[in-house]
Amino acid sequence: DGTWNGRAVAHARIVARLRSRYFEVLRREAELRNAREDMAAMESVRSRIAKRVETGDAARFELIKADAEAALDAFVAEQRRAPGECAMTLAQFDSRYEEVYVNRPVAEVPPLHLEPRGMTALFDAVGVFVTAAGERLASLPEHERPGTVIVVMVTDGMENTSTVWSQDAVRGLVEQQSSTYSWDFLYLGGDQDAVAVGGGIGVPRERSMTFERGRVRAAIAADIAAVYAARPAIAMVNFDKGI
Repeated sequence: DGTWNGRAVAHARIVARLRSRYFEVLRREAELRNAREDMAAMESVRSRIAKRVETGDAARFELIKADAEAALDAFVAEQRRAPGECAMTLAQFDSRYEEVYVNRPVAEVPPLHLEPRGMTALFDAVGVFVTAAGERLASLPEHERPGTVIVVMVTDGMENTSTVWSQDAVRGLVEQQSSTYSWDFLYLGGDQDAVAVGGGIGVPRERSMTFERGRVRAAIAADIAAVYAARPAIAMVNFDKGI
C-alpha cells in the first residue's frame, strides 16, 4: 500500500510539472505573437511615413524620428510584458538637457515624441544624467533601491558641444558606478565606431553597438534581452534628440 501511494504521489508531481511546463510554453508563444504584432504595426507606420514624406533633409529627419520613437516604444512594450518590477527614467538631449520623466513605473510610461534638432552634448548629458540618478537612489532607504540599474545611451551624433563635463570625467563616473554599484551601461551609436566612443566614456566593448542611422529600433531590440534578463530593475534611457 505504501509503494502504491508513493507511485501515486510521484505520478501527480510529474503531471503537475508537465502541466506547468505546458502553460509556460503557451505563455511564451503568446508573448512572441504579441512582439511580432508590435513590430508589424510599427513597420506599417514607418512604411506609411516613408511614402508620405518627400526627399530631402526634412524627410530624412521624419523617418529617423519615427524610427527612434518606435524603438523606445518597442523597448517599453517588451518591459511591460516581462515579469518583475521596472521603473524608467528618460532624458533627451542635444545642446540642452531635458528630463522627460523620472522613476516612472513602466506600465505608466507614455509614448515618446521627439523634436529632431542639432548638436550633441553627449558628455554633459551623461554626466548630469548619471549624477542625478545616483543622488536619487542614494536618498532612498536600502530596501527601496532597485536590485539592478541599467543605463542605455542612444545617439546618432558625435560629441561636439559639451561645456561642463569632459570625456575623462564621464569615463571616471561611469567606471565608478559600474565597479562600485554594479550599474550596467549600454551605448548605441549611429554611423560611428560605437565601440571606440563607448569605450572612451567607460562602456565595455561588449555593451557598445553601432547602428545605421534611421535603424535605431533594431539596435535597441538587440539589447532588450540584456535588460530583460536583469529584472527587477530601474531602466534609465538617455536619448539624443538629434536622432
